[in-house]
Formats: sequence, structure tokens, C-alpha cells
Amino acid sequence: MALVELYRVVPDERYLALAKAFVERRGRGAVQPASDTPRAYFQDHAPLREQATLEGHAVRAVFFATGVADLALATGCRDYACAAERFWRSLVGRRMYVTGAIGARRAHEALGEDYELPNDGLLESCAACGLADFAQRMFLLERRAECADVLERVLYNAVLHGMALDGASTYYGNPLSDRDNPRYNAWVCCPPNLSRTILQIGRYAYAYGDAEIFVNLFVGGAARVPLAAGAVRLAVATEYPWDGAVAVTVEAAPPEAFALNLRIPGWCAAAELRLNGARLDPLPRGGDGYARLARSWRAGDRVDLALAMPVERIEAHPNVRACEGKVALQRGPLVYAFEGLDNDGAAAVVLGLDPEFACARRPDLLGGVTVVKGVTAAGRPFMAIPFYALANRGRSCQEVWAAQAGVARSSAWWLGALYRRWTPR
Repeated sequence: MALVELYRVVPDERYLALAKAFVERRGRGAVQPASDTPRAYFQDHAPLREQATLEGHAVRAVFFATGVADLALATGCRDYACAAERFWRSLVGRRMYVTGAIGARRAHEALGEDYELPNDGLLESCAACGLADFAQRMFLLERRAECADVLERVLYNAVLHGMALDGASTYYGNPLSDRDNPRYNAWVCCPPNLSRTILQIGRYAYAYGDAEIFVNLFVGGAARVPLAAGAVRLAVATEYPWDGAVAVTVEAAPPEAFALNLRIPGWCAAAELRLNGARLDPLPRGGDGYARLARSWRAGDRVDLALAMPVERIEAHPNVRACEGKVALQRGPLVYAFEGLDNDGAAAVVLGLDPEFACARRPDLLGGVTVVKGVTAAGRPFMAIPFYALANRGRSCQEVWAAQAGVARSSAWWLGALYRRWTPR
């Protein structure tokens, strides 16, 4: 990855050649093992073109996959692009947690088999950081909103959970079922990886081509985008992720037309778009998951995007045995969790068919969050907070998945999905 980054700044072919060598020598016995550690730990068990899935140490594996995607971007090599796509489908289609975390096994800190997603898995923070980078590279390769959806999921949940709200301590592992696990900074890798990832938000939020801009993350602030015809300045106003309203104002634009592509998140079932106050109906959403507005823009033009954010219950693929009979709560991009401190000391919750969900903004809690309230199947009140905010108020128990009355194994086709909305049947 570093060599390809260097090549982008200093286009010396030797940097690219060395990056290729690091990839191509794997799986060919080029390095004599110094221990009995499985070669898959190092992604050295098979040549790249024979690797159907991403295996081994989760952090090493996902950064290796990112490097392969980087090479595909830099060289246009179809073999590298196909390998990156295989790794992507393997990882996000069968081995990723609902929070975007990866790396289930504590042994060798490794990825598990397909659908091996125990709720007490290791889930190292560095692996989440690596998936954010991999998702961003896969977007650049394929220009699909699905990739940015994963980028958003891992950033807002797994990555942020890895760092305490005060920024002074971190988590090494980020399991979905946890108890009395204090934050600390004993590992040298996670704190700088988390900082580096969070400081790349601008890089993740936007992308551009010669005559088009992609808005992948909805972050308040300003951006300057250097298109071929001239720079575009955008101002974004939003309270996302607490609110689904996003206003994008063009502050400066070249005279030539360009396309503004706004991601319509996969979690959003209802979205509305307005251009200078006029509603665009139908929504100009393409098969890539973006609402595309191609026109000649003027300073002062404004686009308003409204994303519906109800509380959703999410179910896992039936092959994920750890989540059988359970649902997770999600609102917008945020996965929610139950902490014992808010629920009479217990985090295990059983939901009825109608939990009577209600959302409340709590500026006094955990730096300002929106909480989800409701009633359990037994009629007792519960409160859930965003997953990233767990373990910031002392020792307690935490759970993401809640038992759900009425859940049954379904024969309905999953179309390759790992998670989907659950509704009473």
C-alpha cells in the first residue's frame, strides 16, 4: 500500500514493480517459514490467482487485499481487480459482522470460515481500520454505492467503538457481546491506526473523476474538488447521523457541466431529493446506488437530500448460527446495543413483535446521542445506545443482538445478503 501511495506522488516504476513483487511472490515458497504458524496467517498459502477467499490474520489479510486493489487501480491489471473482487465478496458477503468488524478468531487473530461470526469474537480495531481502506479502494475500482455502504458501516460502528469518547484510550478487540472489559492502550498498533483512519475522513467522504463528484459520506463542512474543467467548492450542512437531512450547496463551479452523485445508502428505504427547492420525482437513482444530477451548476445551487431513519430490526443470514432467533437494532448507519447500565444491570433483552420503538435526543449523554427506547416482550422498558458509545461509563455488560419473539428460519432467498431488515411475518 505504501509503495503504491508513493508511486502516486513520485511516479517511479520501481516502486510499482516492488509492490507487484510483494504480491506475486506469495504462495510460491519464496520465504522459508521460521515457525509452524500456518502460511495462510501471512496470505502465503497459495499464489494470488488461486486464492478464492481472504484467509489468515485478519489485519494482515485486509491490508493485503487493499494492496491488491491499489495495484489494480495503479496498473489496470484485470487479474488484480478480479482478486480484489473475490476477496471483497468473501469478506463482506460471508465474514463481516453487522458492525463492520472482521476477524472472529482469537487463535492467530484470524478470519473464520464463512458465517463463523460468534458474538464474542476478537474483532481487532486494526482490522476495522483495514476494512475502511479496502472499502474505499473497492469503491474507486467499481464505483458502486455498496462499497461506500460498507465503508460507512465500519467507520460509524467498529472503528469509532475502538476509541474512547475522550480520545485517551482504545480497545484492541471489539466484540458484540462483552462484559467488564476496560479500555486501555497496551497494544502499539491500534491507537495510531485508529487515529490515522479517523483523520482520513475527507478522503473517504468524496471521490471524483474528470467531470463528476461522488459524495459518499455525509459530513458537515466544506470541500474543494479539482475537476478537469476547474475547481468545485461544496458546502455541506447536516446533523447526520442523528438526522437524515443533508443540504449540499455549490459555492463555486466551472462553466462546464459536471455530475454530482449522492449516495443513497442501502439501509435507507425511503429518500427524497430536491434541487433548488423543487422535488425530483422519481428519484434519479441508478443501478450503482447513486442519485445522479448532471447539469451546468451555478454558485448558490442547492441540493437537499432527506433520508428516512426509522429504527430497523436486522436479521443475520440463517447460516450465522450465533444470531439465530435474534435481531440487531439499527437507525440510519448506526448499530445500537444494550448496556447493563441503562437496563437494570442486564444487557440480554427479549423483544416482542411490537417493541414500541421511540427515539430521543440526549445531548447530556455520551457526548450527545440519540437513544432508542421501547418495551421488552415482558413489558419492561429498555434503552439502547449507539454501539460506538459502549464502555465509556465504567464496567458493565453489553449486547448487540437481542432475542426476538416470532423469529423463524426462513426459506426466502437472501440474494447474497449477509444481513437484511426483519419484519414480523
